[in-house]
Amino acid sequence: MTVMWTVLSFSTWLLTFMNKNLEGSIYTNNYLESLAGGTATIIAGPIYKRYGTQMFKFAYLLAIIGGFSIYMCEREMMPIPPFYLNLFEGTKKVRYINAIDTLVPRFAFVSKLGIYLGMVCVYQASFTNDRIFKADQRSTCVGTCQLVARTLTCLSPEVNELASPMPILIFLGANVIAFGVSFTMPDN
Repeated sequence: MTVMWTVLSFSTWLLTFMNKNLEGSIYTNNYLESLAGGTATIIAGPIYKRYGTQMFKFAYLLAIIGGFSIYMCEREMMPIPPFYLNLFEGTKKVRYINAIDTLVPRFAFVSKLGIYLGMVCVYQASFTNDRIFKADQRSTCVGTCQLVARTLTCLSPEVNELASPMPILIFLGANVIAFGVSFTMPDN
């Protein structure tokens, strides 16, 4: 649980700091981040109630898909269908750049939705699943997870300042590790 909690906390803040560096408007990026958080808050409870800890796999998968798509866009390796490119005016290069400026905020939304879903579910699992933390040890375990997560989350602004594409690669690496760890979670 500590690994998953740490990755979720680190990823939440790293993506927030990355808003200024991602393609697209900072206003659009922040708007979609708020929308992802609100959506996750509304839907995470019912999804966790139905699927339990299996929800973590889905949340990390969303984060990885969105993060990989951002990486592909940053490296200008994203294949964009001609019908979408034709929505923009200018040379082929200008149309590609404009298309990326509209796609990256959407991919960031997918990543942030996954991270926020995972964050809500990590609290749900920690406080309701006796197979993860026993009731008489719960507050100590949650406190330990929070201590480690917040300590390592302090590195997120520093990671954000690394040269592109390192921040998104670190984001992806951390989420792939947490995705693997999510397979060790007990079922409800």
